[in-house]
Amino acid sequence: MKNLLITLFFVLVIGSVQAQYVMDETVDVNVCFTLDHTFVSDIGFYLLAPGGDTIMPGNHGVVQLLPPVSNWGPDADYSGWTGTPFDALGCAEADDQNTACQSGNNVVNLCFTSTLPVGDPDFTLCVCDAPTPLTGNYASVEAWDSVYGYPLTQPWGVALTDCEQYDYGQLKAVSIEFAFPDGRSIMYDMPGQSDTTLYPINDVSCSLDSATRMFMMPDSAVSMALNLITPAPETAHSAMADSSFGSDPAAFMPFQPIDSIELLSAEMISSTDCQATYLIHQSVERNNQSFSLVYNLPEPTPDVLDLQMSLYWNNPVSGAVMTLDASHVVEYDELAGAENLLSLQQPNVYPNPAGDYVTIDLNRTAAYEIFSSEGKLLKRGTTEAGITTLKLDDLSAGHYVLKITSGNHTWKEKLLVR
Repeated sequence: MKNLLITLFFVLVIGSVQAQYVMDETVDVNVCFTLDHTFVSDIGFYLLAPGGDTIMPGNHGVVQLLPPVSNWGPDADYSGWTGTPFDALGCAEADDQNTACQSGNNVVNLCFTSTLPVGDPDFTLCVCDAPTPLTGNYASVEAWDSVYGYPLTQPWGVALTDCEQYDYGQLKAVSIEFAFPDGRSIMYDMPGQSDTTLYPINDVSCSLDSATRMFMMPDSAVSMALNLITPAPETAHSAMADSSFGSDPAAFMPFQPIDSIELLSAEMISSTDCQATYLIHQSVERNNQSFSLVYNLPEPTPDVLDLQMSLYWNNPVSGAVMTLDASHVVEYDELAGAENLLSLQQPNVYPNPAGDYVTIDLNRTAAYEIFSSEGKLLKRGTTEAGITTLKLDDLSAGHYVLKITSGNHTWKEKLLVR
């Protein structure tokens, strides 16, 4: 068979995509909590970057979204607060600092967003003055640059402190969303829990040493546009193929940075179908895996093709999905000593039903075999390019199978002899 000589016009390298999946000032963050808890002024809310399970507030890797009011200021007993002035909350009473000022209960979809000015009393939440359950969108009290530089495709988490004794609380739902300027987003989500499976919040845990912590992987739709090559030439014909990975093992590790998608080979598997084999390169160890797609090409086959792909990955357990799109522009030609499948035609077998002979019309040499209906080999030989006539006068009337093989291509046809 004549393989295709693949010439890559452009190499698809997507390091810039990986860079976009790092937290920086261009990414909008939204962190939301829902919990049952008494005395909400005792609760502190924190965002933890990957690896932040051992990082204390005030260090790179932790954002103090809202430290507990009941442990706020230089007279506080624990380490949940690291210097943000109390007037950043705009509370009516300055004496509410470091007190259990709010005896109300519960938090419902309370969100902290980077789209609002950090530490601005017009946008931050004063728990002491707010009605309960606490809800709404507010600014963080600490700058988000505490988590700049961390990858957005690795486990992120939250921490909750409960500074006072005899309170009780249960985390019901939490989500972390990272939104990009082009409209894409990554969501980390803990679904809402039933009343019997709530996550308890540690009592008397005003320090992050003993706080309730939860880390999550992305768990919602992520679209990564990898079509970064220069536009295809006007002469290129677009061919599209889809591939779905429903569960592990997938051809790539979902939500991990992808370095590039390499076209390894492409060959014609019929007169109109091209099979392309790709390799996904990931920086994650042992996750450079290959997969194949089949493209249906037009006739006559053009000299230049823009092979476009759409990959879809679905986690059947969590419901998380991920889609990737990419393309490679290729041209193909003959390899020395190989057979030209671009001009390969289907063999024409006639007459059928046959009598004492049958004709095979094929534009290349081939091997043939004739089998009985029980699968017994009865005749075999070769054909010339063009028209070959096979004698059948030694076969009884009945049903047979004619098998024709040329290169890596095989055709089978039911043959009736009368």
